[in-house]
Amino acid sequence: MGCVLEKVDTILNELIEDIFKAGRQAYGQRRIKEDLVQRYGLIVSKRRIGKIMRSLNLVPKMKRRFRVYTTDSKHNLPIAPNLLN
Repeated sequence: MGCVLEKVDTILNELIEDIFKAGRQAYGQRRIKEDLVQRYGLIVSKRRIGKIMRSLNLVPKMKRRFRVYTTDSKHNLPIAPNLLN
């Protein structure tokens, strides 16, 4: 019985790793879970996917937050004089 579970675990590990690499290493637990259901019809908990990802050292790349910079006060350009005071 243990042999069957080991086969399922190795197949699941391979599927998770393939989906992770196909998603340019940006997929986390939720996206991998959705992909497993859509592609293979497998229902696996996010917690289990997370444990497998940790055991395989799969860490998703985090996207940098977009930030709007409207003022550049660290410049060496001349500053206009205050005529109105």
